[in-house]
Amino acid sequence: MKLYRRGLFLLFMLISLTGCTMFETNMSLMSPPSLPDSEEEILLAIDKHVPNSQELLTPLNDKRSNPIIMEDLDGDGQDEAVVFYKKKSGIVKGVVLKENDGWNQVATFDSGGKVLHDLAFFDLTGDGKKEVFIGTGYAKDHDSSRILYVYQIFSNEPERLLEEAYNHFLTDDFGPNGPALMLITFYKGKENTVTMYQIKDNGLMIIDQLALDEYINGYVSLKSGRISPSKWGLMLDVGMGAHSGKTFVISVQDGKMRNIFPNLDEDPTIKASTTQSDDTNGDGVLEFSVLEDPVTEEELPHAEMPYITVYYQLNDAYEQDIVSKSFDNHTYNYKILLPLEWDNIKVNKTDDWRYVEIIDAENNQVLFDVYVSEIKRINDDWTLLKETDQYVYLSKTVNKKNKHLFQVIHD
Repeated sequence: MKLYRRGLFLLFMLISLTGCTMFETNMSLMSPPSLPDSEEEILLAIDKHVPNSQELLTPLNDKRSNPIIMEDLDGDGQDEAVVFYKKKSGIVKGVVLKENDGWNQVATFDSGGKVLHDLAFFDLTGDGKKEVFIGTGYAKDHDSSRILYVYQIFSNEPERLLEEAYNHFLTDDFGPNGPALMLITFYKGKENTVTMYQIKDNGLMIIDQLALDEYINGYVSLKSGRISPSKWGLMLDVGMGAHSGKTFVISVQDGKMRNIFPNLDEDPTIKASTTQSDDTNGDGVLEFSVLEDPVTEEELPHAEMPYITVYYQLNDAYEQDIVSKSFDNHTYNYKILLPLEWDNIKVNKTDDWRYVEIIDAENNQVLFDVYVSEIKRINDDWTLLKETDQYVYLSKTVNKKNKHLFQVIHD
């Protein structure tokens, strides 16, 4: 029976790695798909080092679908294999395998928690070797309590550098400030703290802590990088109130964090709904976004207002300039980029948001329009913008010069 279970394990892992299903194989031959020798060796090593009847895991907050994670942890140009697993009622465990005359175990993880929420690899020490960041909890709920474990694998003996409660975290190299871990602890109405960790004296130490407004609804997006042409930091997009949002813009300089807009009355990042920060012009500097009303003939309720999303970039004096604008139709998963010279526009739309017109408010000229259909229309009046598995996007105003203004948000 034990050999039978191990055979099934290998068969399912072979199928997982090749992207096939049981029904895609040649059932008449009943043979598993062939794999390169290296992949077969990894599977055999996993079968050796992962106890039988264990459930292989992928992080919940991750796009990874394969439980065998290949990552170059020691910087030698060759990937190690990282696998997490647990018994049905057990805690999350993990193993790192390295190829050296066969795939051999070089480290194990024995972390608390029954759910693997987060996983990241990042060189926090600056030595060319990546640490492993593992976030686990005891429930799958988004707001459940979690613990972040940080392991250093290839520095003498594997070592746990951190075991700390968290809600969110990110890692980045903050330019002259060096690589850092930013850990967020958030309990609505009680605590909202960003803690910065860096390697000092061969240990992971707290460098600074920053208390933020705890009366928010939660975090929508966390971005790090340059927040102005020469300054590094964070842009943390959050929800607040019934449906509104704001962005915490935090500078990181000389080991200290600073909330750039601490006063709500003077905060330019506040918006009617949550939006996400981004680098829309690709210059390496983050921009925060807000929602602005188009020209309207009457006041519209929040749910019916066709807002314009405007992205602002800060200069080194933290003064903001508009970088880009767009109309985002989340109902039908697309955006229309709006040239900055279109500074006085109306947005006409049907009640179901299926048809939208961008109009010059001064002369009522239609600058761009989009109609969404489930079927392709054969009609000389319509030009195809884009066709996806779900929708067909059409326009009467599109031409070669402005077709790039239409973009599907999630293709």
